[in-house]
Amino acid sequence: CSIYETKNILSAVLHLLILGEKKEKVYHQWYELGIKSSIKMPELYEYYMATLDMASCKKLPVPVLIYFQYDNRLQLKQKAFLFRYVIEHEQWLGKLFEAYDGIIKAFTFEQLQKGVINEDIAVLYHHYLTKEAMTPHVVKAMPAVIFKHHIHCDHPGIKGVVVDYSELGEENYYPFVHGEAYVDLYMDDYRIVLVDTRGGRYMSTIPYTIDRLMDAGRYIRMLVSTSKFVMNREETTRCLFLIEVNGR
Repeated sequence: CSIYETKNILSAVLHLLILGEKKEKVYHQWYELGIKSSIKMPELYEYYMATLDMASCKKLPVPVLIYFQYDNRLQLKQKAFLFRYVIEHEQWLGKLFEAYDGIIKAFTFEQLQKGVINEDIAVLYHHYLTKEAMTPHVVKAMPAVIFKHHIHCDHPGIKGVVVDYSELGEENYYPFVHGEAYVDLYMDDYRIVLVDTRGGRYMSTIPYTIDRLMDAGRYIRMLVSTSKFVMNREETTRCLFLIEVNGR
């Protein structure tokens, strides 16, 4: 086949995949080939991102980065992943990063006001939440995200997790979504208790992972030092207590 005929065949395959709404990872190679072959087709780039294995992806094609600076209708997780990639490759992207900067910044502060966080959005917060950004509006929203940790458990019978603060006499429940929960950990004295579908509780017999998303100490010092400190009494007490127990 000639190059022209090959591209026609590829276009036909891609048209059928998109028409059939094929978003499983097994189809990613086709969408990637379409982009490399400079195929012009509605939603091709969106399907490329929808089928991308974000956990193993090391490099995004430049055409993908160029496309989404103008037309970005990605879902939240895909958009956050893309924006994190741009932030982490700032020194290599040059003017392309400059084109994204305002877009990512607006997205970051929008998510902050909604109290949204995951591993990718945490990187955006770290980049944009500087001392200069501490307006009253921003400061008020920050306690909802700076204490967040990510807990992951693959066990099919586990539906949620309880964070038990014996010192405070406080217990908070967080449901799992696809084996994941984002929980607030204010201090070192806590217990993680997994909860199954029948209400049974497990402290050590079922494995799970836990990862800190934000450097709470950094932001607490930033918040306390600003004249725009507008957190309520409970949030202020927790922040100051965390400073004390960590020697910060």
